[in-house]
Amino acid sequence: MNPTPELLARPVQVLHAVRLLYVSLGIGLLQICIKAPVMTSLHGSDRLMFLVPLVTLIVILFFMLIGQGTNWAHMLLLISYSLEVLALPGRMTDSFQVSVLSGALCAIQAGLQLWALILLFQNASSAWFHQQPCKESKAREPG
Repeated sequence: MNPTPELLARPVQVLHAVRLLYVSLGIGLLQICIKAPVMTSLHGSDRLMFLVPLVTLIVILFFMLIGQGTNWAHMLLLISYSLEVLALPGRMTDSFQVSVLSGALCAIQAGLQLWALILLFQNASSAWFHQQPCKESKAREPG
């Protein structure tokens, strides 16, 4: 009989990264509050009242999947951040036009997300995301 391979414990880097992502989400929500007058004039308050909670819920579920070790979720975060970096100069310009606080929060949010990505792609974190439990050994386990 083959012994069941031991799964790696979640690295502390992943825990810290997920916390940083939640802080980043909070900063994003604060930015929405600051930009609310501008955003409602552009998009309408009804649309924002629907989209902000919906997107927030999706992002929270996404962060939970990352915290649980879902490999595709952490790869999707890398892809989405890479695309966000392309739009960051325009986003920051728009944020600074609203207020200095909004622009500073935008910069802090981008920095926190980058820091989280660095933590998620360190060797220990990557190994944890890429571990695959052996399906054959699970099938042979009694019970």
